[in-house]
Amino acid sequence: MTTERKSFDCMNPVVAANLPQIQIPLVTADVESLQGFGELVSDYKNHQVEIVTWPTQGLRSIDVGTGDEGALA
Repeated sequence: MTTERKSFDCMNPVVAANLPQIQIPLVTADVESLQGFGELVSDYKNHQVEIVTWPTQGLRSIDVGTGDEGALA
């Protein structure tokens, strides 16, 4: 018995015909529109990044010493 592996074409996905569609506005990224989300960076190698612990979600707390490893690369 062999199982055929099917690959997913993310550039041409199969979408159900009855799936509802919504319009999402296109917003130009600038200092004002990114307020509260992030910032534009022109020199990423020398840009200072604030490292903070991830926010707690739900009832589970963040373990001490974890949740801030995103910048260790």
